[in-house]
Order: sequence, then structure tokens, then C-alpha cells
Amino acid sequence: MREQQIINSSLWAAFGDSLGFVTELGDESTFQYRVNGKTKDWGRVEWRRKVGGQFGCQIDLPPGTYSDDTQLRLAVSRSINANGSFQKEAFAKIELPAWRCYALGAGSGSLASANNLTKKTVGWNSNFYNTKKINYCNGGGNGAAMRIQPHIWATSNWGHPNTYILDIFSDAIITHGHARGFLGAVFHGISLAMTLSYKKPLPYSQWYDILPFLENIHTLIKKDMFISTVWLSRWEEQTSSNFAEQTSIVVKEYKQYIDEFSKHKNGSPQERYYSFAKAIGAIGGRETGSSIKTTVLAAAAALLFQNEDPVLCLQTTASLFNSDTDTISTMTGALLGASVNNEPDFPIQDKDYLKKEAIRLYNIAHKIPEESFSYPSILKWTSPRNSIDQVKNYNNTYYIDGLCRIKLKEKQYSNNSTIWQFAETNFGQTILIKRRKDTVQVDQEPQCGQYHILDGKQTCDTLSVISRKKSRVEYISLLDSKTRSTEKIVAAYNIEDIKSLVQYVIVNKFSSSCIGECILHIEKNCNYEHLIDFISLLHKEIQKNNIG
Repeated sequence: MREQQIINSSLWAAFGDSLGFVTELGDESTFQYRVNGKTKDWGRVEWRRKVGGQFGCQIDLPPGTYSDDTQLRLAVSRSINANGSFQKEAFAKIELPAWRCYALGAGSGSLASANNLTKKTVGWNSNFYNTKKINYCNGGGNGAAMRIQPHIWATSNWGHPNTYILDIFSDAIITHGHARGFLGAVFHGISLAMTLSYKKPLPYSQWYDILPFLENIHTLIKKDMFISTVWLSRWEEQTSSNFAEQTSIVVKEYKQYIDEFSKHKNGSPQERYYSFAKAIGAIGGRETGSSIKTTVLAAAAALLFQNEDPVLCLQTTASLFNSDTDTISTMTGALLGASVNNEPDFPIQDKDYLKKEAIRLYNIAHKIPEESFSYPSILKWTSPRNSIDQVKNYNNTYYIDGLCRIKLKEKQYSNNSTIWQFAETNFGQTILIKRRKDTVQVDQEPQCGQYHILDGKQTCDTLSVISRKKSRVEYISLLDSKTRSTEKIVAAYNIEDIKSLVQYVIVNKFSSSCIGECILHIEKNCNYEHLIDFISLLHKEIQKNNIG
């Protein structure tokens, strides 16, 4: 039953996304044009949309095509490895930069953050970007909330939010630095977990029960050294504010919206949803995509339509023009799917891959052996700064550098020097890639990730990739040898792993010389974020082992 709940949640989320994607950022006339007047067959017919901005192309999209919401949800899913840990660096430094070349309907904040993450000096917990249009600390949109469902699907502790809030929060702050952005992600995550647990949408009275977790998140994040030692201090410096005070302000906004919902008691579910959305200012205006508004709307829609056809619900959320239709619909779909027994009877792009990932996450939650997606080491691999250069050609085979091999489909859309072309990844996802007409020919095969079963003693963390030239046993035995320095070990066995360097220090009984060797090696070969990671991990081990 739990497995099917997660599958249904995933599929209905993708279906909601595909419906809302058709109407996103448009009015009724735009909708009519996109579906060529076939509004009654909406969701089952091909439609068209312009991509690439002012100088882009009109693209014919198959029914069931999903947007950046589901794209990034799958990226998060891949970043959760078989032991349940979230590979934050992998998501930040590989998945997000790679996503830029196939993004559909991407928000400005998510794109700005992905571009900034291509810089060597920027890590997952230090992505304080600043552009002419947007800066990190003002990023309060729903680009984080829309993608965090895999963290819930991969846990069995739905009734204990403190076991998964940190993963959601860590994920959210990679791209969104306003309290609305990351608290909205946490609100939606807890809503989904409680819906899965109760097998029905939450009554609005229980929405209040989520607020204390938001109010007290400042105490929870201080337990995570990577957040408290790097991100939090810089965030408070950049915003010139106190974190706890800012979260409290957003919690008050949530309470206002929940209070408002109780006033909309009359009429059909559609009428109550429309009037509530209008009352909280979620139709038109600058805050249409506010994370707290859209996450509350998703919870409201799931509740209002709990006894109705879920298709009717998602058609309602997706047809509220001038609202953030795809994101509200995808979050609503995730909630509804957790409480219904059937899969959507509509075309859904990559349905098999979506189901496969959902099952993988279920197995992870229940300690059933599963595959992990292993990424290239970010210590040796750097993303291209320009997204169009992410696609490379090696021996007439195309790759998204750092992520996967792709098979191009025949039909092309072109404009000047740019081509948009559908492709299928080697793990079964359909994407519309953007590449140069003269795609760069490379002499070496680009590095890619892959699914595989890991040794139980290893992890698939990007910062925990140990060379397979030698076995784990051989590696540990060499660490025991007093004749080997860190430099020699790294050179001989291609160790690209911060945690392994910490393990080296532990095996050598926290020797000052070993610690010094590691610091010098990291300073020479990595960036300062990795040095901070090493020191943070080492500090934790020193405390755990009661080293004076």
C-alpha cells in the first residue's frame, strides 16, 4: 500500500504539472492558442509553446509533457542515494548546472542559482548570487517547494518531521534564500508526509500544527554544522536581520492565510478555491509565485476536492489563469496522489521512469537494497559556465556533460546558431535539449553519472567517491601504514573524498601532522568550501571521540 501511495503521488504530481504547464503564464486566449482550440481534449493533445525567450522557437510538445517542476523533482530524486542521504553537492554542482540545457519553463531564481553554482568557489551552502533582476536573499518563490517531494517519499518517518526537515531545508537553500522560499518547502513537505500518513488530505485545522515546526526551525538548523557554520552566519550578514525573527514573520503570514481559508465556506469546491486564491493575492501581481501562497493553495485544493474526481481538481487549479498553475497543480497532485487508489488515466511523459524512481525511493525508505546514482567527483569535474556548452559530442555520441549520455531524436527546431531537439537520456528521461548547431567535438568521453549498486560500506556522496582502482580493504590497510603520506595516498589511489581524508585522520589517531597534511592537500587541490567541510566533519569526530 505504501509503495503504491508513493507511485500515485509521483504520477499525479507529474500529471498536474503537465496540465498546469499548458496554462502557465497565460490567459484564456493564450491557452486557446497553445492547444489550437482543443480545450476539451486538454491533457490528451499535442500543444505548442515558445521556448528560448524572444529569439527562441515555437515547439510542438506531446501530451503529458512536464515542466521544470518535475525535471528538478527527478534531479532531487537521483541525488538521494541508496542509504537515504541527500547528495547536496551533487545536486548543486552537477544536477542544477546540467539542468540549464534542458530546462522547460524555468523560473528566474532557479536559473540564476544554477548559473552561479558553476563557479568553483561556490558550494551548496554558499550560493549567494546577485543579478540585476534578482538576488539570493530575495528568492521567496516556489522553485524549491515544487521539487522536495522525494525527501518525503524516501523516508518512513512521516509522523516525525524533524527527521526529514533538514534535508528539505538543505535542498531549498541551495537556490532560495528568502524565508518564504525555504519555509514554503518545509510546509509542503510536512503537508505531504502527513497526507501520506493519514491517507487523506489534511483538514485546515491541522495546517496550524505545521507552524511550530516552521517557528522552531532556527534551533534545528543549528544542529547541522554545514548550515550553521557557513550558511547561517552569511545569511544574517547579507540580510542584516535575525534568522529567528524573519522566520517568525513568515509564520505569521501563513497563519493569516490559514485563517482566511476558514472564511470560504460556501459554494462548490471550484468556487471556494477561486475565491480563496483571489483573497490571498495569488492571481496576478508580483507575488503570484510566492512559496507560502502556492503551498497553502495546494493544501486547500487537495482538501476541497478530496471527495471529487482528482482530474477535476487539477483541471481547476490549472485553469485559474494568471496564477502559478503548473506549480500549484503539481504540488496538489502530489497531495491528492497520496490519498487516492488509482493512477492518472492520461498521457504522462516518462511514466515508466517516474514509477521506477518512486519505487526506488520507497525501497530506500524501507531499507531494501537499491541502486544509487553515482556522479563524477566535483573535485575533478567543472561545469561549463555557458549552459549551451553543457551538450558535447564525442565520436558522434551526444552527452550532457557530468550527467548522462543522450540519444537525439530526429526532429529539430533551430534559430540562428541554436538547436532545440528532443532527446532521451540513458536512464530513460525525455528532455528537450538546447545545443549549438556546431556542437563542440571533444577528444575524451565526457564524465557521466550512472545507476549502480554500491558496496554497503560506501556511499554515493559526490564528496565520497573512492577510486575503484583498489578495494576498500586495500585502502584502509594503506591508511594504517605510517610510511604513506596523504599526498602519496591521493596520488596513488586517486582519492577524491573529503570524508575519506577525515577517516585517514581517525585511523592515525588524530595526529597533528596528518591533519596538517590533509589541510594542505585540500587547500592545494580543492576550493575553500571543501576545506570548511573537512574542518566541520573533523570537529564533529573530535567531539564524538572526546579528543582534547
